[in-house]
Amino acid sequence: MTALSNTGFAHAETIGSLLHSGELIGARRDYEEKKIAREALCAVEDREVRNAVQLQERLGFKIVTDGELRRNTYIDFVLSGITGVSIEWKNLALAGYRDSSGAPAGTPRPVPTVFDRIRHKPNSSCAREFKFLKHVTTVTPKATIVGPAIVHFFGGREAISRDVYPTLDEFWSDLITAFQAELRSLHEAGCTYVQFDDTSLIKLVDPAIRQWMVTRGDAPDYLLQTYVDVLQAIIADAPKGMTIGLHLCRGNNRGTWQAEGGYDGVAEQIFRKMTVDIFLLEFDSPRAGNFEPLRALPDDRKVILGLLSTKRRDTESEDEIIERIREAERFLPIERLGVSPQCGFWGGINLCTPEEAEAKLRRVIEVADRIWG
Repeated sequence: MTALSNTGFAHAETIGSLLHSGELIGARRDYEEKKIAREALCAVEDREVRNAVQLQERLGFKIVTDGELRRNTYIDFVLSGITGVSIEWKNLALAGYRDSSGAPAGTPRPVPTVFDRIRHKPNSSCAREFKFLKHVTTVTPKATIVGPAIVHFFGGREAISRDVYPTLDEFWSDLITAFQAELRSLHEAGCTYVQFDDTSLIKLVDPAIRQWMVTRGDAPDYLLQTYVDVLQAIIADAPKGMTIGLHLCRGNNRGTWQAEGGYDGVAEQIFRKMTVDIFLLEFDSPRAGNFEPLRALPDDRKVILGLLSTKRRDTESEDEIIERIREAERFLPIERLGVSPQCGFWGGINLCTPEEAEAKLRRVIEVADRIWG
């Protein structure tokens, strides 16, 4: 069983979301259709979270999440935690999902629209969700939250009211303040580890997405720097003693993906400039490139290698994963590395079965035990 190091770093992690059971999906549908009360849905969610925690602890994880089982999507904080933003689901031709062959998958994307001033909601659900997680686990609980850039990424300037925000400087300032307030709320709830799930930064290495940005009037490199500066401003204000993780994701929905390209194009901006404690990076396919960009990491940064894919149902072999970790060791000392799935298991629909998801999580622990003991 892989233990926490004396620095609080675990060599085996989950990323966030876990499978939604049929009972949970049905209860959420019944609640939305006003067939059951909120209390009835919460009772189902409570039970599902307890089961998810028990699964992770039984397998040997020393850091656990609540499986994001109270959320419809990973971006729920945009609606539940801040004011002034609405979401519309759209199919986007140039920033949409692609299937295994690279062809458009026609999967809708959430496009935020900013219609009013952005403010933090004091009753944000994240802290409440975390308090329950902390109550039902005996190990380190991790909170997950979407990265701020998504509020701009899909819609751009045209999705942000010019009446409300004549300049984007005001928009970014309000967004930073709201996220900073959320970190304080989580800290007050007893949270010591927050993972940002950013699905915008790494997409800016993809040639097709960069061209899409240019077509709509944005400069991709300028946006990358802006997104980095915004997230860094939030992280720099994190409460003392709070570990910050950054999960960079190229999209994951029903086995499809959105972007391709290695970390070479963002290593200087992200790895060197951001004061993140732990980077959780996708390396589950050739689309992610090689491990060489890890050289850019400062000596105090750690990396969780996302080597098991939640976009496929079969479980990777121990030897295959260990071989790749040894490749990464050429660029970063083994004590600063860990392993995880490349993303969560809930992508708007369950791809894996419960047995398949558990097998992948068990494989994470098996690999970590073989390498780090």
